[in-house]
This record gives sequence, structure tokens and C-alpha cells, in this order.
Amino acid sequence: MMDFYRILDNSIIFSILIYCVTFLFSETIGYTFIRIAFILGFIKILIYNDIYFNWDFFKKYLKPIIIFWGVIFLSIIIHGFEYISISQYERLIKAIIPFITILFFVSNKKQIYWMIFLLLLGMTINDVYAIYDYFINYNYRTNGIDMGTLYFAGILLLQLPILLISVINKNITCCKKFVVWFLLLITLFTLYTNGSRMPWLITIIDILVVLFLYIKTLRTKLFIFIGVFICLFSMYSFNSNINTKINTLFDINNISTRGHYFYLRDGFNLFLNNKITGVGLDNFKNAMIESNVISKESLENLKQDLHSKINEQYVMPHAHNDIVMFLSEIGILGANIYIYMFGSILIYTFKNWYINKDFWGLAIFLMTINILLRGLSDYNIANLGVISVYFSLFSLYLRYIYIQKPLNRKILNKKNILLLYSIILFIILLRIISKHLFN
Repeated sequence: MMDFYRILDNSIIFSILIYCVTFLFSETIGYTFIRIAFILGFIKILIYNDIYFNWDFFKKYLKPIIIFWGVIFLSIIIHGFEYISISQYERLIKAIIPFITILFFVSNKKQIYWMIFLLLLGMTINDVYAIYDYFINYNYRTNGIDMGTLYFAGILLLQLPILLISVINKNITCCKKFVVWFLLLITLFTLYTNGSRMPWLITIIDILVVLFLYIKTLRTKLFIFIGVFICLFSMYSFNSNINTKINTLFDINNISTRGHYFYLRDGFNLFLNNKITGVGLDNFKNAMIESNVISKESLENLKQDLHSKINEQYVMPHAHNDIVMFLSEIGILGANIYIYMFGSILIYTFKNWYINKDFWGLAIFLMTINILLRGLSDYNIANLGVISVYFSLFSLYLRYIYIQKPLNRKILNKKNILLLYSIILFIILLRIISKHLFN
């Protein structure tokens, strides 16, 4: 019986490791293996019931996440179990299966280190591919191996904080730090080849935040600030690609710049027509047309490579802003749960760093800032792969700080975790039922 336990436990960890190494090359393969781990975990719970999980320790981190997903489901109920909403909600649930699986079944630091290493390896291989694409294929807005330009930009903004924090971590040996510096330079150059302006701005913010948190004297801070400014000014002055992209940020005739403002404005007008309950999850496009809030300016500045077409009418698939999307689709409560969840993560991870000088917590803090800043000009849920990787890393962090405190080891009540599995199964079945009954 013990041999079967080891086989089961090793199979779960092996499946998670395969997810980490394959997800950034093929979401389909990655999700397949993490779901295998999820199902094997269910079998492990049924037979052995030895999942060490102290709710008192995790609740401050998990409560905002539970409320976030709970309120979205409440919105689905209010809107009458529309298939399109349930289908999108199921995608959201599947995207956090890695988070749940890692949180329950990773048991030691060695496993965590391997998972972080494999995720970083996948990111780095995509970086190398992007640099190759830039120099060999002359693609001046690069993507990853199996991801679009904006998706890839989101992954780079998760990769950057890990490397930045590793560089300043005094516990890393000189040899390892040399490797980290090399990877950081590759990441920074890949951000340049990716050609997305918002990630450039976020990168500057990340670097300045890290430097100012760890540099003590005012003179040194001022010196670094001037150095960064001179470096950026030089790149702007002597690189035509950067010069053009920066200038278009302030060009009122640029389609991308103008379009983002008008899409956001139209999305906010949609919210004003549906302040309390919103229009329902993933109903943005249809509601924009039905409510007749698409402005003439939006149509004139519509980016043809991103639009959707419904009943011979063009519309943007989202408002290019997280807050406006949650306001328009979930209502006033939607924006509140978005701020509550990510705000809580910011507070707790920064507090952990400030009190314990927790480098890993500071990395998650910066990743969360990057997600929020990126959400000012894009809709993060449009790239669920980025959200999946973000929550995977956050889950690894939570498991790491939990393992460090052996006194917190408690066996999770089987009924509670079976309830969680039942809820996820219910949502999957609800999506199937709603397709045939509710619509």
C-alpha cells in the first residue's frame, strides 16, 4: 500500500513538473498534465487524506481570491446562467487549477525550486526564440513560440521581477548570480524586441522600485536615477524604433493611442447603463452593440487586426482596461472585488518583505504591480495563460512560506477539499447543461 502511495505522490509531482516545462510552449499539453495532477490528487485525498493545509495560515491570502471568484459566480446566477458567461467562468476556473493543485500537493522546497526553475527555463527559451526571430526574420515585434505579442509581453513582466530580485539577493552565490545577470540582460533585450510600450514603462518602474528599496543613501539614489535617465534618453535619441514608438504615445492622430481612449470611454458608458449588475461575464461585445454605445470615434480608430464582427457591425472585444471591464460586465461590485483581491496580495506580500526581508514575497509584489499596471491599457483575462502562470507562481510562494513554518502543519479536513472538487465538477457540468437548456 505504501508503494502505491509513493507512486501516486510522485505521479502528482511529475505531472506538475511537466506542466511547468510545457505550458509556455503548448497550453494544451500543460493544462492536460496539471489536470492529471489535479485528478490524481483527488484520488490521494480519497484514499489517504494526508493533505497538510492550515486554513488559519492561508485564509488571509485565500479569502480575497475566494470572494473574487464567488462574486463572479453570483453575477452569473443574476444573469440567468447564460451559456457564454458560464463558459468563460469555466475557463477562469480551469486557469486556477494549477494554483489549487500546487497549493495542496507540493510538499517540500526542492519541488518548489524545480518548478520555478522549469518555468524560468520555459520563459528563457521563449526569449531566445524571440531574439532569433528579431535578428533572423526581422520581426520587430516579437512573440513567444506559441503565444501572441501581448501574451508574450505579459509573461516577460512575470519573468522580470524574479530575475531582478535574484540579482539583489545576497544568499545567491557569485556563480549563480552571474547566470542571473545574464538571464536578466536577455529578458531586458527581449522586452525591447517585443516592442510593447506599456511593458517598457513597467520595466522602468520595476527597476526603480527595486533600486530605491535597497539603496539606502539619498546621494546614491539620485546618482542611480540620473544614470537611468541618461540611459533611457540616449536610447530614445539614437534608436529610431524606440523614438517612433514613444512619440506615438503622445500623438493624438495615432490609431492605437486614440483607439484605447475611445474603447475605454465606450466601455465606461456601458457600465453607466448597467451600474448595479453589469451586462454579465463575457457579454461585453454583444452588450456594446445592443446598448448602442459604440461611438463614431471608436469605429474610426478601430484596429482592424483586433476587432470582432457581430451582425455586420464591428466592435472591440474588450475595453483595454481591467477596471472598466469588471465594471461593465460585473457592475460596481466587480471593480471592488478586483481591487480587493489584487490589493490584498500587494499588502500581504509587501508586508512579508518589509518584516522578514522575504525576497520571494517582493518578487510577487512586483509581479502584482505589473499585472495591475498592464491592466490600465489591456484586459488581462483576455490572456488567461498569463493569469494562470501568475497564480502558479503565487501558489508556489504561498506553499514555500507555509513549509517554512512546521508548526502550521495540519491535515486538511477531507470534507472541505471534496467540496472544492465538487464545486469545480458542478461548474463544468453546468456549462454543458446551460448550452442545451438555458439558451
